[in-house]
Amino acid sequence: TNKSPSTLADTTPIARLTEEPDIVVVSKDSPYRTIADLLAAWKKDPARVPVGGGSSPGGPDHLAPMLMAQAAGIAPRTVNYVPFDGGGE
Repeated sequence: TNKSPSTLADTTPIARLTEEPDIVVVSKDSPYRTIADLLAAWKKDPARVPVGGGSSPGGPDHLAPMLMAQAAGIAPRTVNYVPFDGGGE
C-alpha cells in the first residue's frame, strides 16, 4: 500500500549479510529497447511502469528496484511494485 511511516531515508546500512544479483528485463514486445528508454518512461509516470519481483515488500526483489528508482530521482513510494510468488513467475 506504500503507506509505511518509514522510508529508505530512515535507515542506515550497517552490514551486508547476503548478496543477490538483480537484473532488469522487459518483454520482447516492450517499447523499451534501452535502460534509458525505460528510465525516461518510469520518470514520466512511475505508477504506469509496473515493477515485479519474487518477494514481498521489504524483501530483496522489492528493495532493488526501489534503490534504482531512488538513484534515478523517482520517489520509491510512487513505484508500482507487483510481488509474485517466486522469482521465476
